[in-house]
Amino acid sequence: MKRFGFVFGGVILLCLGIWLGMHIERWLIVDSCLDGGGAINIERGFYNCVFE
Repeated sequence: MKRFGFVFGGVILLCLGIWLGMHIERWLIVDSCLDGGGAINIERGFYNCVFE
């Protein structure tokens, strides 16, 4: 039972780490786009930076 808890906890931590990593990457891209004077085109996704 103790081993199951470690495995289950490890899987949960792995999933949370992947989820957090994806969001941090998106936040950094949006931040760098806005800092550079660009705008995010929400209709086409968060990774679409438009410079005017």
